[in-house]
Amino acid sequence: MLLAHKIELQPNEAQYLNKACDTVRHCYNQLLEHFSKKENPFSLKAAYNFYKNTIREQFEWYQEISFHVSANAIQDLNSGFQHFFRRGKRRKR
Repeated sequence: MLLAHKIELQPNEAQYLNKACDTVRHCYNQLLEHFSKKENPFSLKAAYNFYKNTIREQFEWYQEISFHVSANAIQDLNSGFQHFFRRGKRRKR
């Protein structure tokens, strides 16, 4: 028999969860904008370098959130690119 627990989260403005979610969304959008340009090919190493050297330096409020939380945006973007290009290869066959 499987058991499940359903938990409803209702964060308020002062909680860390809102900042973390906003930071991940902002980071993802910044990375997507940067790597959507033809002169910037995507790789995980390039994404981590751009994140550490540019995004975290440009936006000081990133310092309030753990590096690992906002670095998840890089993994999400990598997954999105992989799925997109895999779908494109299937159509060519």
